[in-house]
Amino acid sequence: MELKVLYIDGCPNSASLIAKVRRIITDREDVSFEAVLVDDNNLARIANFHGSPTLLVNGRDPFWSGELSSYTEGLACRVFLDHQGKPIATPSDADLKRIIIARTD
Repeated sequence: MELKVLYIDGCPNSASLIAKVRRIITDREDVSFEAVLVDDNNLARIANFHGSPTLLVNGRDPFWSGELSSYTEGLACRVFLDHQGKPIATPSDADLKRIIIARTD
């Protein structure tokens, strides 16, 4: 499995998501991980970037609803939504683990 966190400089939640993913995949030899700095709109479009931070699991964003919002357009910081629709900084550890485990089973 390939995991990437796409991020832009200046977004406060990027480092937190990168750290969470690294912690969750510790000792997982079947998972490759890369943190990728997105620094222009062209790269953002090509890379499937939906705001910083974006987690890609095998090239797909499991938290992307497919709808554009003011939170996710262009080179901007991203706000995730919890299960009640409230804004949160990053997905929970439980949600991240569920997604990563589901993709490796």
